[in-house]
Amino acid sequence: MFHQNEVEQSTYNFEYADVDFLFTCFEQYEKEAQQLLALENPLPLPAYERILKAAIALTCWMRVKPSPSPNVSATFCVFVP
Repeated sequence: MFHQNEVEQSTYNFEYADVDFLFTCFEQYEKEAQQLLALENPLPLPAYERILKAAIALTCWMRVKPSPSPNVSATFCVFVP
């Protein structure tokens, strides 16, 4: 079961993934997480969920980009509190 999932996810990431879409997802989840944490009464649990989704989008984006800059992780993970 896990093998098939890995095969299909890899096929998607390397052959069909829309890089612009993945990057947009990352940016939107990051923005939403920051907004949730900036509320007068912050909502850290929903913000955490958005951070996880942003991390997944970033991971997929990095898989599609075969040799990202060494600074990619540092650049895109600065939002994590």
